This record gives sequence, structure tokens and C-alpha cells, in this order.
Amino acid sequence: MRPDIRVPIAGQIIKIHTRIGEKQSTKGTAELAQTDKMVVIAEVYQTHIEKVRTGQNVHITSQAFTGEL
Repeated sequence: MRPDIRVPIAGQIIKIHTRIGEKQSTKGTAELAQTDKMVVIAEVYQTHIEKVRTGQNVHITSQAFTGEL
């Protein structure tokens, strides 16, 4: 039987810090994010800024997650 974990918001688990049977991590049990409302802050080189347009589609990669958004 798995224990229930209740959280104050609806979201998606993006990282698990503690699993069943393990001592509670100092980082908590897991990281939860509201992935339906995310904001990206991007740094663009001055030489590339002329290529950026409002409403343009982008592909996001990060060290914080695998894959691409």
C-alpha cells in the first residue's frame, strides 16, 4: 500500500527526492510545478536579437530537465 501525499496545488512532479522506505530528504519529498503556466527568461546575443519576433515558436532546452519543450 502506497501512502498518499497531498499538495496545495495541481501540477506535475518534475523531480523525486525521496522514495518509499528512504529517509526523508532535506530537499523534501518531490518538486512539483504548474507546467501549464510556465515562463522562460532567455538571454539573446545582441547579434541575434534581430531574428527574434513576438509570437515566434521556440524550442527550450535546459540543464534542469531532459529533452526539449
